[in-house]
Amino acid sequence: MSDERYNIVLVVMDTARAQNFSCYGYEKKTTPFLDELAEENVVYENAYSQANWTLSSHASMFSGQYLSEHKADLDKNIEGLNVLQDDLKEKGYTNLAAVNVGYLSSSTGVDTFFDRHEFMNEGVDLDDNSIFEKAKEMRNVPKLEKYWKLGKEALLGGNFRDLFEAGFFVLKKASMRIDSGAKKTNEKAFEYLEDLDDEPFFMFLNYAEPHAPFKPPFPYSHKYLDRKLRYKSIFEADHENMKPYLDSRKEPDEEMMDIKESLYDGSISYLDYRLENLYKTIRGKHPNTIFIFTSDHGEYLYAHKRPNHLVGLHEEVTHVPLIEVFPEEVEANVEGAVELRQLRDHIIDLADGDTSTIEPVDYAISEDYGGENFPAFRDLDLTDEDRKKHSRYSVSAVNEREQLIEYSDGEREENPCRGNKAVSDSASEAIRSKVGEPSQKEDEEGKDLNVKDEKIKENLKDLGYM
Repeated sequence: MSDERYNIVLVVMDTARAQNFSCYGYEKKTTPFLDELAEENVVYENAYSQANWTLSSHASMFSGQYLSEHKADLDKNIEGLNVLQDDLKEKGYTNLAAVNVGYLSSSTGVDTFFDRHEFMNEGVDLDDNSIFEKAKEMRNVPKLEKYWKLGKEALLGGNFRDLFEAGFFVLKKASMRIDSGAKKTNEKAFEYLEDLDDEPFFMFLNYAEPHAPFKPPFPYSHKYLDRKLRYKSIFEADHENMKPYLDSRKEPDEEMMDIKESLYDGSISYLDYRLENLYKTIRGKHPNTIFIFTSDHGEYLYAHKRPNHLVGLHEEVTHVPLIEVFPEEVEANVEGAVELRQLRDHIIDLADGDTSTIEPVDYAISEDYGGENFPAFRDLDLTDEDRKKHSRYSVSAVNEREQLIEYSDGEREENPCRGNKAVSDSASEAIRSKVGEPSQKEDEEGKDLNVKDEKIKENLKDLGYM
């Protein structure tokens, strides 16, 4: 126990699954900065989210509850939920937030948890000296003419990078690779810190880079792409976000799967670059700060014939990175299963000076009320059988040895690993003791988020929810 008053920064890399992080064994070097932190700090090897989409997962992180307890879904404003920010405020903390996803905005009441909250979703570019920055200075000039002039200037001056970027703009928005908010989110975080006095702060930052449609800035957009696929990906990958591969009559395109994962890896790598700047800047000004890097859920990337994360609870969407960095040296690898909902009490303990690691649980529990929650799913042309299959309530019990998924219609899916031949009865017992009998859960009917802010609505459409 320490008498120090720690500042706490919670970084959520939206839709980032653990298996695509090099510090979790991925063969591509996607996260060189986080790799360095992982070598000398606390890594939770088996951390699991409690839901497979943004609002529900964050509600569990902030409240410490399971989805079936807080029931944060599309038509519910979660203002008034008992969250960790309330406890931190009582302890004298200032609560700050900058978010990139509309579900964490005023549309759902998440902004009420914070003293200062900003929804950041303006695309920006990778480089302050890039052609896009130069274009901002050319006021009252039509965009096409603006980039034509800049492209001509780049050609005459032999600046082939500017020429390349100018050409990309002319190929319309779908072909552009833009920052999904990370740069401006960092800037907002630094702005917050300039206004603080001596009070400790809790800062929550949500980054949308790993979320579909995967548009990392150049050169990250092409970092992992096969040369033969590079230019095809510019035009075709953007139209794949909600292709109905949940339909048993369809099969994913193998080439498109490669393109999507490469762009996903590029998005994670770009965010890793931005997080290094965030970490070093805050740590330089506020050395007594604890950083927690995690994700709210993962992404299927066509595994189990699922194009994104909106339906299902396999490890691709529940196993998330969780790395904790303390001001002093605390090096540990926690192998047992932990739940993101444990962050609520853990962060409160950190505010009290207790830097003990999160205690593993016997099984991590995750829940899903099915695709009917999302307008984008309801618009798909599915068979009645497929629609029913993907609209069921499901619950997962998982640890470092095995996973059991149970559905409200009685179906079971067992996934033993590490030499186990079957899933033990204790997995089913854990489900019933923590969230109840799956067959007694009601499958959710289709709901719609009442979004009036056009900026937020456009954001949710881009992300594939609406």
